[in-house]
This record gives sequence, structure tokens and C-alpha cells, in this order.
Amino acid sequence: MESVNNSTIGANGVLFTPWLFGERTPYLNAEVRANFMGLGANSTAADLTRSVIEGITFSLKIIYEMLNENKTYPKLISIGGGAKNKEWLQIQADIFGTEVYTIVIKTKKD
Repeated sequence: MESVNNSTIGANGVLFTPWLFGERTPYLNAEVRANFMGLGANSTAADLTRSVIEGITFSLKIIYEMLNENKTYPKLISIGGGAKNKEWLQIQADIFGTEVYTIVIKTKKD
């Protein structure tokens, strides 16, 4: 995967709406679909990659804001596969405007 660091914040104007299977939260529309906007002759694979990550993260922020009206939290905890990607964690911190932590699980080796 091309590094998102090879693109700029805002993916050089490329936007991605992350509704590959329709959208249930917060927009109840199963028919809406994902798309890229702002593509140009100079758009790179890094721009598309970054726009996907930014689009997903902004979608999560919309849900977060709806669920947490008038509340703020000093930090967030990111879990799952995306939490292993330092670039995505930084994008989450930038978009949410807070510190983002991950959980480290140590296993006992036999």
C-alpha cells in the first residue's frame, strides 16, 4: 500500500465517501454508495489511499459527535487492524482533535 505520507492532509483535494455497502449510521440510506471526488490527472495512489482513510475517519467522527453531544474526551482508544497503522492513528488524532491510544496485548509465549 502506498504510504499516506506521500500525500498531503486533504489528499490533494481527493475526497472519498466510505459507503461501500450503503450507510446505516448516521444516514439511514442503504442505497447510497462510495465514490471518489476531486480526481485529476495529477492524483496519485497515495492521494486515493489517504482519501479513503480520511473519509472513513470523518465518518466515524460524525457518529462520535452525534453520540456525544456536548461532551469531549481527553483521549480515544483505537482498536482493531487500523490501530496497527501509525499513520492512521495520527490521522485519527488530527481529525478528532485529541490523543489516540491503542491497546497492547501481551501474550505468553510457550
